Amino acid sequence: MSGKYLVWSNEHTGWWRPDRMGYTQHLSEAGHFTREAAMSICIGAMLGSREVLNEVPVLLDDIFEMRDVYISRTPDRDEDWM
Repeated sequence: MSGKYLVWSNEHTGWWRPDRMGYTQHLSEAGHFTREAAMSICIGAMLGSREVLNEVPVLLDDIFEMRDVYISRTPDRDEDWM
């Protein structure tokens, strides 16, 4: 397990980039954060908004597991989905 997190922004419909420098829709461009940093981002967003889940921490290992299941179940998949 990597223990790294990505942060999904519901508000901006994208992943947080490294160093908290904007957003991207491409996983390959997403920032990798420690759990503590990801939680800090998400809690900070909650405190400044009426929406509780503006930002959501996502464990990188879970994304890889979902990818592996997707690949195993979709033989005609797009190879570059990540």
